[in-house]
Formats: sequence, structure tokens, C-alpha cells
Amino acid sequence: MIKTIYYLPNFGQLGNQMAILAHLMAFASKYNYQIIYPYSPRLKRCLDEEQIGKANVFFSKILSNKLLSSFLIKLIKYVCAHKNFQFLDILMVNTRFVVDEQAAGKVFPSTIIITDWMFRFYAGVEEQQKDIKTWLSFDKQHTNRPQSFIQKINQDFAPAAIVGVHVRHGDYATWHGGKFFYDANTYYAKMQQIAAQMPDCVFVVCSNENIVFENTAGLNIVHAKGSDIEDLCVLAHCDYIIGPPSTFSGWAAFLGSRPIFFLQTKEDTVAVDKFFTYQV
Repeated sequence: MIKTIYYLPNFGQLGNQMAILAHLMAFASKYNYQIIYPYSPRLKRCLDEEQIGKANVFFSKILSNKLLSSFLIKLIKYVCAHKNFQFLDILMVNTRFVVDEQAAGKVFPSTIIITDWMFRFYAGVEEQQKDIKTWLSFDKQHTNRPQSFIQKINQDFAPAAIVGVHVRHGDYATWHGGKFFYDANTYYAKMQQIAAQMPDCVFVVCSNENIVFENTAGLNIVHAKGSDIEDLCVLAHCDYIIGPPSTFSGWAAFLGSRPIFFLQTKEDTVAVDKFFTYQV
């Protein structure tokens, strides 16, 4: 019998897509499931049809229709809640679900339907992180330019360290009421703090908007101006990463095994020994 996970929610942006897939893949590999999820062109850059199966691509394209997906979620919730259908071998996940917190030795049903994006399997991701990085690696079309970009920085500056600076603007102006939206001067001040601890370091700025610093005196600053995937790959090649809380820079830290520092407030003082290993 083929065991299947149906993941129905919209994936969100790139960092969320990668993080969700990491947990789904860790679970699917551990417990021998196939995954069917909303299809998007972005994900096709990571997973080809051979990996997810042509049938999965077909159903995934159907789930990508938001109106149809919303209808299916409502229908499935009704069916699974109705007493006449409770004999079905189905696990319905419609709230935060952490596999690690389930009873040891739990046997999962042949069909799992997930309607909430907070499905997590931390132990599985930790155990299989090498394979996950391979499964979710980007192709050369998106990695060649970032690699050349970082190589040129090493040639031009011979830096003590390369620090990736993720300046998240755009949607962060309103997300959580703009709590994590910091202006260019704030990032400049944080770079100064880092430079005081790591002289001769180079800062690589990645942003979803054009960032202009009023003053760059005393700092080596280079702007990465690639696509979102290219900027993520650039961050993954840096020695350190700093930015607001974000799964985008978090995934870069995970992918490149780089230490990261999240600015929780604009008043945070950045200390090199406070960078940490990101857990997807």
C-alpha cells in the first residue's frame, strides 16, 4: 500500500517553502510516505518530476488553485469529522503538529492530510539534514553566479570574514506591524558593531529592495543584486549571516551550515559569540 501525505495549505514565500518541505521530506523518508503538495514554479527548480512523480505533479497543480484548495480543505474536514467516515485510516492535521512530541513508536495511518503549515519533525530534519540539503539543492542555473560572486569578493578583498546582511524590506513594512522593519541606518550601525570585532571583514547586502546607505566610511560593503534564489545562495556562502527573523536567511544558514544572528529589535547589540546554529 502506498502511504501518502496530502499537504494542502499555500506554501508562502521561498524560505517557508523550503522549511516546510524539509520537515515533510524528513517524515516521508523516515516513515515511507509519498508527498503531494501545492505545485509552484519555484519548487520545480528544486524537485523534478522524477523525484515527486508525474501523478503527484498532476494533483499538486490542482491543489495550487486556491479556490479549489480551499473547497477541498473544507470538504475533507467535514468528511473526517463526520461519524459515518471515522472508520477511515486517515490522520487529519489541522493545527500545530510536532512529530517529535507524539508517543514513541506511534503508528501513523496510511493517509495523512495536513491543512496547517506548522507540521514539524525536528529530530528527522536533524538526522537527515545532509540528505535534505541534497534533495532541496538548487541547480547550477541558480548557484553559478553566487559562487562566482563570492569568489570575486575573496579575490578583491581577501577578507577576514564575509558577513551576509539580509535587509528585509517590502512585506516587512507591515508584517507584525513593521516590528522587524529596520532602516538602512540601523543595519549600518550593526555592521559597525561587527567590524569592530572583525576588522577587514566584508559585508554582502542582500535585499528585496534597493538599499542606499548614507555613510559607508570605514566599511567594505558589496551589494548582491540577483534573484531571490541567487541572494539566498549568496547568503549561504557567507561566513556569518545577520538579519531580522526570517525563514529566508534561516534557510540560507541551514543550507550553508553558517552561524546566524537575528535582530529582534533595532536596539540589539551584535556580538560575534551570539551567532547561533539555525534549526529549520
